Amino acid sequence: MPTTEHAIIHGSPGEGARMAGIARAIWPLLAAMFFTGYVVGAALGADLGQATTGVVMFLAVLMLLRGVFTCYRRIGAFFKGAAGEEIVARELAHLPAGYHVFHSLDMGGGVLMWHKGDIDHVVVGPSGVFVIETKNWRGTVALRDGHLLVDGVTPRRAPLAQAQQAVSALQVRLGRSGIYDALVVPVVCFAGNSFEGVNKTLGDVLICNAGNLLTVVLAENRHGATRVDVDGIVCALEAADAASRGQ
Repeated sequence: MPTTEHAIIHGSPGEGARMAGIARAIWPLLAAMFFTGYVVGAALGADLGQATTGVVMFLAVLMLLRGVFTCYRRIGAFFKGAAGEEIVARELAHLPAGYHVFHSLDMGGGVLMWHKGDIDHVVVGPSGVFVIETKNWRGTVALRDGHLLVDGVTPRRAPLAQAQQAVSALQVRLGRSGIYDALVVPVVCFAGNSFEGVNKTLGDVLICNAGNLLTVVLAENRHGATRVDVDGIVCALEAADAASRGQ
């Protein structure tokens, strides 16, 4: 492995969010376009009368507009998430030598990471192995009764569960390379520093803002006196990432 003053970076932050986001967002528009074309063609080919044909075409246009709006909204959400991953990536780039950072690591979902998505960031270094679930949320994020709330409201997707799922996916990938004993620490990081408080731990999940992420990673010592096999884990992740990309 090459020696540098800072962490070695693998992959591009936000790549998975953009690729999968566009793929997942565009299908409602394609479905709406197909439906609109079919309905308009059927209406023009049938003797429905001028008024009925007008109503049918109006409804078809509404369906098309809904598809456009849904596509726009979904792409915006995924690109906002990608921007948050870039913020976190800039923080992780300041990790010292001896650390490796993987961005947008495929969780085994196949083409365009469609089925299972990707892990936003994986950090491997002397202090341990971390999977980082990045959230770029607006509003104030607080921990209440074991749940993360945004302006007092429960989010649609639970980031704590997402981080734990990412840990399981990473351990499966490492297991395929013969690494079964790696302790992986789940982290939920808020790119906009919107988390109320400094750093928290809920169960086995670390919760922090992007501004405190380096402190959290460097201070973690959950593996105790056990030496982290950095080179072995990095080689396994490089091989798995290359295989998922067909390289």
